[in-house]
Amino acid sequence: MLPRFLAAADSALLVELGDEVSEAVSAAVLALDARLAAAPPAGVVAVLPALRSVLVEYDPLRTSHRRLRGDVEALLAHEPPHTANAAPREHSIAVRYGGEDMAEVARACGLDASEVSRLHSGGEYRVAMLGNLPGLPYLLGLDPRLETPRRQDPRDAVPAGSVAVVARMSCVYPVAGPGGWNVIGRTDARLFDPLRSPPALMAPGDVVRFVAVDSLAGDRESADHGTNSRASNGPAVRVVDPGLLTTVQDAGRREHQRLGVPVCGALDAELLRVANLLCGNPSGAAALEVTHSGPLLEVRAPSARIAVAGDCELTRIARNGTEVHCTSWRSMVLGEGERLRVGRVLDGLRCVVAVEGGVDIAPVLGSRSTYLRGGFGGLHGRALRPGDELPLQRAYAGHHPDVSLDAATVRDAGLTADAGAGAPIRAVPGPQDDAVELDQLLAAELRISPRSDRVGLRLDGARLRHRGAAEVISDGCAPGSIQVPGGGTPIVLLADRGTTGGYPKVATVASADLPRLARLRPGDPLRLRAVTVEEAEALRRAREATLAQLADALQPVASV
Repeated sequence: MLPRFLAAADSALLVELGDEVSEAVSAAVLALDARLAAAPPAGVVAVLPALRSVLVEYDPLRTSHRRLRGDVEALLAHEPPHTANAAPREHSIAVRYGGEDMAEVARACGLDASEVSRLHSGGEYRVAMLGNLPGLPYLLGLDPRLETPRRQDPRDAVPAGSVAVVARMSCVYPVAGPGGWNVIGRTDARLFDPLRSPPALMAPGDVVRFVAVDSLAGDRESADHGTNSRASNGPAVRVVDPGLLTTVQDAGRREHQRLGVPVCGALDAELLRVANLLCGNPSGAAALEVTHSGPLLEVRAPSARIAVAGDCELTRIARNGTEVHCTSWRSMVLGEGERLRVGRVLDGLRCVVAVEGGVDIAPVLGSRSTYLRGGFGGLHGRALRPGDELPLQRAYAGHHPDVSLDAATVRDAGLTADAGAGAPIRAVPGPQDDAVELDQLLAAELRISPRSDRVGLRLDGARLRHRGAAEVISDGCAPGSIQVPGGGTPIVLLADRGTTGGYPKVATVASADLPRLARLRPGDPLRLRAVTVEEAEALRRAREATLAQLADALQPVASV
């Protein structure tokens, strides 16, 4: 089979190297992965090898779908670089059988639960890839008598340590996360630790055996995944009240997706960029992402410059308790002991609070972003709590006065939810658009489901029927992929998405429209419109030009 090149909007190229999973196809995947590592084409930001494909994420401002396809075709024409094959490691995993889906799996396979346990623990498995969640191994070698389909509706959260099966594969969930596999047991083995080197216990090619046990050694202990909420003699901001859901986020961690680590980072990258510009920070510096209603913060430094991007209630509180209502889209210098209350978000769902120099918590795997499901990153992978202290890179340097953006500039820059109200979200069909009647999705009046979160937006209003099987061989998930599980309800995958997935991804949102998705509230209407890859690339260039003009206007502020 010749390689197939499929578009995932203007952000990723999916290269399929086979129709089925086989040793030959796996070798072809590893060979292309090696070529891309040895001679990465311009603009490539991440490479995700999977069971039969390679997803190549790229920066549409540095390359294009057409150019990247040509670069990959050229690489495929050359011999892969020679790499020494390390001897496979062997792992023995203790499992207490009897998970949530054990009875259903036994019934579907015509077996009893004890026979399912015996067959599962009697096999030898090979790690084909890591994906979906940090360190999650896709294990080949499941007894064909245990072959089962994915769940029609994926669970929002499968518990950490769950041992599961689907098709002719098995896996272990290292952390809690969404998933559609069938859970038949539990282990307390720690498959992923972000502070360990390497962080993933397993690697492709490793051999795994499961051992049935009556009980496990104990509950999985939570690891300390960073030094974050520490008291400090240096400049800091103290959290008096955390708000509904406030997390530390930066530009995210793309380079570890091949280990199954989600990118995370700010859902609205444009608000992060503007808030940091107002403070004179690099565009991706760590800041606070506020959802719905924000925190009450107190300055623990001689002074600190704080900026808020997004339309929200904002109150400055002096040390004597005097309150002054402020506007957002501005920076302000607060003295020691002064407080800033970030109230309800008035336009959209989120705002971003930045502090000059950035929030100085310990990076984990190259990023300060909070990964809520994985339990690592900012504040040990959790939202802010009362009493947290956020160390700052520095106190206010005194270089610039307070600055602000007027309402007309903000509106003209398209930074508000109202600015895009009623306009469709543009999406590029594919890579598996033939799996459903895509026209039905494009014609539907959709609404944001209350079940939506940082992993993905669930879209009510359309129940799509699959033309064939409601699953595909697991492959990479690009930012904004619109996934359709067996139940037919579409999900737009966002920053905390699994890195790979086995449900059809029928379209991908243009990167220029991803920040607009982050501004939608549960119940908000949504329409989709199909565009070509070239149109999505043009949209991104136009969006970048608009933001660059805004940055130029703030350049005297940003030059600290």
